[in-house]
Amino acid sequence: MTALIVLCACVIAVVDSYGLAKAGEMAKPSNLVSCVAQQRREFLRRASVLVSVTSVAAPGAALAAPPTSVIAEELGYFPVSGRDGELQYVPARVRGQSTDQAVALAKHLNKKGVVMYSAFWCPHCRNQREMFGRDAWKEMTWVECGKGGVGRDERRCKNVDGFPTFLSGKNEVGSGEMSLAKLAELSGFAGFDEKLEPERDLSGSGSCR
Repeated sequence: MTALIVLCACVIAVVDSYGLAKAGEMAKPSNLVSCVAQQRREFLRRASVLVSVTSVAAPGAALAAPPTSVIAEELGYFPVSGRDGELQYVPARVRGQSTDQAVALAKHLNKKGVVMYSAFWCPHCRNQREMFGRDAWKEMTWVECGKGGVGRDERRCKNVDGFPTFLSGKNEVGSGEMSLAKLAELSGFAGFDEKLEPERDLSGSGSCR
């Protein structure tokens, strides 16, 4: 089994290397870095399947694939296997620090019944979680909507067409990646000082659909 896993990983690497070479011939030098990043992410996405499958079929045999910590760092989520062997995904752990006002905002949102609807594969959702920070995120209520995500609630997600989306009951508070100051404004949280939060580049903010 180990030899088979090693062979599979090597085939993936060869295919990815060939794709990168072709891209290098056709792409401009300015696009090379982006191309490399895309190839790496695709390799890790495929490798995550190897990690999950082999952890059930043959524990300890997935040495040819990157560890889940590397996969989670790059993709923002990592694979797990359910009791029936079905492949599922969970978001990576929030790593950033929380300010006191971020924790207070999260508690305010929770008290008002505001829920963040999220998808494990969505980079905007990942950014939003990191904006809150580790301690504040613990105070938030959120629902997984991504197909294949652990704990996905299809019934609650059926009317949500973008991620992240903040809902209070059926009323939308806001949607898309946004600053905590904006979220505080939309939810009626007074006294939030944006200057106390770490600077973030929101030029690429948006939503996943």
